Amino acid sequence: MKDEVYSVEEVAAKMDVHSRTVRRYIAAGELSASRDGKKWFVKKEDLTGFINNRNPLSRNDHQHQVKEDDLCVFLDSGYHKSECRVQICTVVDIKAASSEEVQPLLDKLNAAFSVEKHDHCIETKMQSVYKTRGKKMRIVIWASPQSIALAMDIVGAFVTACE
Repeated sequence: MKDEVYSVEEVAAKMDVHSRTVRRYIAAGELSASRDGKKWFVKKEDLTGFINNRNPLSRNDHQHQVKEDDLCVFLDSGYHKSECRVQICTVVDIKAASSEEVQPLLDKLNAAFSVEKHDHCIETKMQSVYKTRGKKMRIVIWASPQSIALAMDIVGAFVTACE
């Protein structure tokens, strides 16, 4: 019996991500795939295993400790949808010896967004990943202009306190 296989585009549609994101997973060796000429194909069992082994991104949490490629999913997919007229996505990189060094900042942002959620129409979303290679924390925030301004005030205060 022949294995059921999906093209990169079919996998992208099933995962609700861009096909570039699927290609990143294949290139990183996270998603098993085989090549037939110029096209990649993913076996159904490999896709199922990949999806089941990944931590799903919860829409109820503001912050997620994720791998760097998951930030691409966050940006490429329809993961964050809002009825607000204006949304801003910003990336904050902070040099840090460890993720624990930046944890107080993440805690302050989470606390602010929990309160802010009631004041503005947008659901603020935040993801972070610590990059050991470059010794930096990358934080991606998707929110209303008011929430981004609040986040930048918090980041500014954190940086000033660390100097």
